[in-house]
Amino acid sequence: MPLPTTEAYDLINSAEYKQLDGIFTTNIPEKYRKHTDRTDCLITEVDSIPDDYGNNDFNSLDNTVEVQIFYKKEMDFAPEIFELELMRLFQRKYWHIDQTKPHVLDPDTNQITKTFYFSKTNYL
Repeated sequence: MPLPTTEAYDLINSAEYKQLDGIFTTNIPEKYRKHTDRTDCLITEVDSIPDDYGNNDFNSLDNTVEVQIFYKKEMDFAPEIFELELMRLFQRKYWHIDQTKPHVLDPDTNQITKTFYFSKTNYL
């Protein structure tokens, strides 16, 4: 069973979004951190909780990932449409949309960011 971040990465990568310049797990590489002319996606693990106990053992893992979008400063697409497509992509693959945070400015780059929390139960 792949890590939840890898599963989310593969899902987003498979959609081939033209709006995204990069998709990363765990952290954005140093060489891209100050590039405000890119739209990057960062996927990090939030939780991996054992569940569905039976016979003194757990039978599933409830996994949650954070998906954060750092929009390029000069956007040439509507972020709202992209965000709806992203949420529908996860929902079609049996992920739950736990939270969507408001758009905020990244304090380091002044880029608009959007954060989502998606969860999925993986049965063992």
